[in-house]
Amino acid sequence: MASQLIVLGTTDLAKILRASRFALNRLILQCKIESSISSRSVSGRERLFTIEDAANLSLAYWLFRAGLHMGAVREFLAVPRLAEFRQRLTSLESIEAEAIRTPLLVCWGEPTGRKKSGQKKVRGYEVTRNVALCRDIAAVERTVQDVKQPAFVVIPLGRVLKELAEKIRSFVTETRVR
Repeated sequence: MASQLIVLGTTDLAKILRASRFALNRLILQCKIESSISSRSVSGRERLFTIEDAANLSLAYWLFRAGLHMGAVREFLAVPRLAEFRQRLTSLESIEAEAIRTPLLVCWGEPTGRKKSGQKKVRGYEVTRNVALCRDIAAVERTVQDVKQPAFVVIPLGRVLKELAEKIRSFVTETRVR
């Protein structure tokens, strides 16, 4: 299956992630997630995604489901360490390998002390987004112990990546049988 090109539509990904098409389309638009096959949904046609695109969209969806607003999801996806990690998710095999290698994702934001331009309220401070890819809970503890703002999100990345690969494999097998 490694050499085979797998293409999934938004409807397929919605089924795999147990999400609504509406939620995924909204996430795609607001987080500016691109598809490497079809960049825009042409009227009446759904977007098409490769495995790499599906992994990126799935990661965005899990961050959103963890309680982050869409702007924060977009900012976290752009953090160089996470962007570099996402580039390694190119096939079902690489997704499964990363699931074993990187079981936990920690995300947090730290206020910079500078106000956003045009903002007068306290909530208008700029925030630096940070991520850590951790192998175990001890690594998570070491990571968050130095965080000045004690608000962070931990995602069981290994488990969700493993489930994603299994569901895509199952979906492809199911589709072939039909």
